Amino acid sequence: STPPPPPPPATGMFDKAKTFLSGLTLRAEASHILIKGTDVLSEKKAFSMMKEINNNADKFAEMAAAHSDCPSGSGGGSLGEFGRYSMVPEFDAVVFNLENEVGVVYGPVKTSFGYHLILIQQRND
Repeated sequence: STPPPPPPPATGMFDKAKTFLSGLTLRAEASHILIKGTDVLSEKKAFSMMKEINNNADKFAEMAAAHSDCPSGSGGGSLGEFGRYSMVPEFDAVVFNLENEVGVVYGPVKTSFGYHLILIQQRND
């Protein structure tokens, strides 16, 4: 008689756990500018700053120091190095999206804290 067919590969919960665990090894370094508030004025301010920064890292740090509503602003907006799932999901989605280039400013990104402009400085893809 023939042996029974092999069991199907693990799916569902196991695949999700595997994806989650592999994501834990991802690390990045980023800076941000936070504009508190989720209203239209806050959004307009964020878009205006984004336009003024024009993907210039020095200008980004200068604007963070002058305008960010986060204590990290005094350090040019630097959040240092962090792992995936350390930040709010909307922030993580930008920083750890492998299609988003390192050295580029993204945003405005709306979170419960307000609007963020995010500069991805480094990522171990």
